[in-house]
Amino acid sequence: MKHCRYFFILMALCSGLTVAAESLSSAESLRLLERVARAPMLTDFQGVYVQQHGEYMESIRVCHVVEGGIVSERRETLDGPPREMVRHGDQVSVYLPEGDRIKNFDPRISGRLFPRLLPDNPGEILANYTLRRTQRERIAGLDADVIELEPRDRLRYPHRLWVHTETGLLLKAVTLGFKREIYDLQAFSQLVLGSGVDRNQLKPTHPVRPVAMESASSTAAVFPVLWDGKALPAGFRVLQQSQRVMQGRNKPVVHHVFSDGLVTVSVFVEPMKASSPLGGTRQGALSVFGRQEGNYHITVLGEVPLETVELFAKAYKQAEKQGQK
Repeated sequence: MKHCRYFFILMALCSGLTVAAESLSSAESLRLLERVARAPMLTDFQGVYVQQHGEYMESIRVCHVVEGGIVSERRETLDGPPREMVRHGDQVSVYLPEGDRIKNFDPRISGRLFPRLLPDNPGEILANYTLRRTQRERIAGLDADVIELEPRDRLRYPHRLWVHTETGLLLKAVTLGFKREIYDLQAFSQLVLGSGVDRNQLKPTHPVRPVAMESASSTAAVFPVLWDGKALPAGFRVLQQSQRVMQGRNKPVVHHVFSDGLVTVSVFVEPMKASSPLGGTRQGALSVFGRQEGNYHITVLGEVPLETVELFAKAYKQAEKQGQK
C-alpha cells in the first residue's frame, strides 16, 4: 500500500510537468479547426459528459447518430429533476419537469451543443486566436491532442480543446481565465464511438413534446436605439437581429447576436423599468452587463470578459442622440 501511494504521487507530479507547445501555422490551424467542426457530422457516439459553468455542474447522457447527413440525438440530464431532449434534424421535442416551460425556443440551438461547439466554417476563429498543440492526454479512455487557443487581445478568454486523435471529435473543452484558472468545462467521462453505439438509446424515456420553431420578425424601427459598429469590440460580427416577446415580458425585446467565430455575445434592448439591473457581474466565463440608454435598458451577456460586454452595451445609443430621425 505504501509503494502504491508513492506511485500515484509520482504520477500526479509527472502530470503537472510543463510540455513544450508546438505553434501551428495558419494552414495547419485551419485544417485542424475544420476537422473538429466536421467530426460531429461524421461520427456516431454515445456517452456521458459533465458540464460546469462557474459553480453549477451537471451530467448529461447523449446518444448521437448521423444518417444521410441528418443528426438524430437524445440528451437527458442525470442530476436533479429529469430533463430530456430528442432531436431529428431541426425537429426537436423536449420533456421538462412539471411547472417548467419553454417559450421562444429556437431548435437550431440544440444543434450547437457539446461536442459540436465550432461553427461549420471556423476560419474566422484564426483572426482572433492563435493555435498551439501542447501534448497528448487520455479523456474517457481515448487519446486526445490538447490544443490551446490563445486570444490575440484581452477582449476574449483563452480556450483549451482536447481533440480525439482518430476522429477529430471534441472530447473536452475548457474556458480559462487570464491566470489559467478554469471558468467553464465540458468533458466526456464515458464515450463509445461508431458501431458500438446502441441506437435504441435514441428512444425517449419520458413523454416528450415537440417544440415549434420560434418566429422572429425584423427589428427595423422597433426601438429608436442604434448600434455603432465602430464602437463594438474588434473581431465580432453580427449573426442575427430579431425581435421577440420573451418569457416574463409583455412587450417586444430586440435581440442581437454577435460572434467572433468561437463565442457569441447577445444584446437585448427593451423599455427601461425601475427594476432593470444596472452594472456588471460574472459567473464562470459568463459576463452580464446592464445599462440605461435614455428610456431603454441594454443588457449584454456572453462568455467573454466583463470589459467586453460593457463595450458592447456602450456601443448602443438612442437614435436622437446620433441625430437620427
